[in-house]
Amino acid sequence: MLETPTPIEFSVEGGGSRVNRRCVSLLILCLAAAPACGLRQGEVARTLERTCEQSSDKAEIRLESMTGFAWSAFVVLGPYTSPAAADEALGFHWSGYHRSGIEGADTYSVLLFLDGEKVVRAEKAPRCGPDFEPTALGRKLAPKDAVFILHKGGCNVLELRPAV
Repeated sequence: MLETPTPIEFSVEGGGSRVNRRCVSLLILCLAAAPACGLRQGEVARTLERTCEQSSDKAEIRLESMTGFAWSAFVVLGPYTSPAAADEALGFHWSGYHRSGIEGADTYSVLLFLDGEKVVRAEKAPRCGPDFEPTALGRKLAPKDAVFILHKGGCNVLELRPAV
């Protein structure tokens, strides 16, 4: 017969019920495990989403102006990107790929900011917040080239700006 594990018990200042202590224990465990649960929508993705919502159709969107950190290249991986396709786009093996969940996901893209052959930031970007046109997916772009044209509609879409 299997034994039920004993919940983590500790005292909470001011007492509190056994249920409250169990809830706090569970919360602590969840927070401790959160970094291993995968990528989250970060500040760049939120800024990009807000900018697209507030901008007009055909507006130019410059990714470099939305970052407050150093990066030498940008790659966006679209839904269902395989590990091999990610490595090919980056030009090296990204050890964090398995945490992205992108291979089986269709609700987000992954924004990757590189410094040489190192991913310095990886964020989830929800679909339509905005989407990226297929020609922009899996391409390594220098900061000066990470410029997009916004197409507004039911789903905001970013098209890679043609070279000028």
